[in-house]
Amino acid sequence: MSQLMDSPPLPEHRPDQTMVESRVSSGEGYGDFSYTPTPMSAVVSAILATLSLTVFVVPLPGAFLGILATLLGAFSLYRIVRARGELGGKKFALFAIIVAPLCAAGGLWITSQRYQNELPEGHRRVNFSRDIAQKKIGTIEDKNGRRLAIHPDVGALIGQEIFVKGFMYPTKRTHHLTEFLLCKDNAQCCFGGEPPLTDMIGVKLGKDLTANYDVALTAVAGKLYLNPKYRGEANEPLYMLDATKVETAQTGF
Repeated sequence: MSQLMDSPPLPEHRPDQTMVESRVSSGEGYGDFSYTPTPMSAVVSAILATLSLTVFVVPLPGAFLGILATLLGAFSLYRIVRARGELGGKKFALFAIIVAPLCAAGGLWITSQRYQNELPEGHRRVNFSRDIAQKKIGTIEDKNGRRLAIHPDVGALIGQEIFVKGFMYPTKRTHHLTEFLLCKDNAQCCFGGEPPLTDMIGVKLGKDLTANYDVALTAVAGKLYLNPKYRGEANEPLYMLDATKVETAQTGF
């Protein structure tokens, strides 16, 4: 009897304690953390592919984004496959190489169609910078005195129906314009400088045709001729164009 009394008391049984212990012991790998890194290039390719969907608004920039997304997506998928499960992000890369090429092809097709269709029938496409602005104007002296001499290449365009793109020179009037200056680029337009003689064309709109000032690239079609009343005053154009069509350019080249 004394032996039983001297024995240490048994620990109190708590069911919840047993449950916790069994749960911890039975959870194999409890506390482990698994992480598969994703290449940043895969994420960026998916973002660029999403942005390339803008081809329906701005075809050419969207096409460039699509090309970049395709290349980056293909590179990312190559890295992920070679890693044999050590890299994630395969869905990002696949999205890029499926969506982006379609957007790139669509953007280039839309741009080519706009480029072909913007040229009016019977007109010659002229690059303002290359075909006019870079052709210097000289002077010659004859029995009638000193006068300007235009470049032979520009002389060949005089009297021709041409299609040219440039930027409207800003004036106080912005609506229902019947004439305006078309400049090679918008450097003079934005800062109010005086364009060089070779960098501007005076545009006169035909009957019942008006235009509103636009900061965007503008396309003009009509007959090119020399200003018969040219006196060399500020912002007075030597080249003139009787316009039959004025619109925001559909392409940037």
